[in-house]
Amino acid sequence: MKILIIGTARSGTTSLMLGLQDSLGGSYSSYDEPYNYATRLKQGLTFLYPYDWKDNSIVKMLVTQMPSQFRGSRVEYFKELTEQFDRVIILKRKNYNDALISYCHAMNEVLTKGKFRWHSGYSLEGEVDTSKHGWYMKSSYKVLDEVMQGLGIPFTYYEDIYSGDKSKVDLFISNNNLPIENNLLHDWLNPKRRYLKSKGPMYKLFSYNDDCVLEIKSNTVVYPEDKKYQEFLKWKEKYSDEYNFLVTKKKAFLKHNKGVPTVTEEEGRTIKCKYHWNGQLHLKEIFEDDEKVEEHLYSINESEYTDIPSFIWRSNYFKKGKLVREVNFHPNGGILHEHEFISTGVKYKEYFDNGGVRSYGELNKKSTMVGKWIFNHGNGKKESEIEFDNGKILTAEVYYEDGTPNYNYIGIL
Repeated sequence: MKILIIGTARSGTTSLMLGLQDSLGGSYSSYDEPYNYATRLKQGLTFLYPYDWKDNSIVKMLVTQMPSQFRGSRVEYFKELTEQFDRVIILKRKNYNDALISYCHAMNEVLTKGKFRWHSGYSLEGEVDTSKHGWYMKSSYKVLDEVMQGLGIPFTYYEDIYSGDKSKVDLFISNNNLPIENNLLHDWLNPKRRYLKSKGPMYKLFSYNDDCVLEIKSNTVVYPEDKKYQEFLKWKEKYSDEYNFLVTKKKAFLKHNKGVPTVTEEEGRTIKCKYHWNGQLHLKEIFEDDEKVEEHLYSINESEYTDIPSFIWRSNYFKKGKLVREVNFHPNGGILHEHEFISTGVKYKEYFDNGGVRSYGELNKKSTMVGKWIFNHGNGKKESEIEFDNGKILTAEVYYEDGTPNYNYIGIL
């Protein structure tokens, strides 16, 4: 597979490129801005035009860069280039001002100090002068919009995949049909890797009061009518990731409620929910007339404060205080297997992760197979029908995936 990433400067293209390479495995090679002549000449590397990109290549290009040998517009070039690639990702920041400030700060550092570590963390002091280099970012956004319209490929937004919401990263992987089955990309796109940092926590949100904030340095409560509140609003905009983390932390604290479950009433039923300290639901109990009828257990998949929902992994159902049914779930939300408890043992049913029934039958009280069991292929057709007597196979009928009998495995065993 060949993957092309197109974006502007300071839009997260480098981390995405490296994250994809890490996630897809060692057979993939990454190429960072092959037509950035300023860096390529220093490195002694050149990419001629046209260039035949090999399989398992991940190429990152800024929209303003293209080979000097090409005679045509950038839209024409990228149209031609994308024909070589299986996946094309156009990355853009919704917040133009964030991209502008990040780029201009870096360029100003180069001019005033002679150097700047382009992919390193930094913090801002005061306003950033955008007068010298703002034209470049404005031009880049204009060209990026033209390329997107010319290619007919929708934008992937920085604010989505770098939000810390793993479900949005998973959606990105799914939408681009990327063969990634690990969590490495989540780490690469974690907002903690963002280059812009503050100099430590400056404000604290009150748990039970939304009308003011605490300025940590002066230990002062700041209200909207105070002059200092404008400073807070500027900090909130500039360091939106840190502010959002404070909001997430506050929500988690309120949900956890010091370990005391929250209680609500719905349609004559009492619902008690317990939350983990990180804000994720881990137990939901439902009562009717003070008797527990349902119990749902959730998997805690985050070690930090989060807005990401936990996923259910087991549901238990009760009647007159006795467990009568148990359902276990796939991480994708589908049923994995279920047990219905009866007087002679258990009725068991197992499912594929696509929702189709894998097998069903009965177990006795010693969890041994008894009676008729049915097993299915992934396409829904019967794979086998087996008769058990206390775990011993009496008869078996086996079928191919097209439903025809497999006579090599039919009869009394």
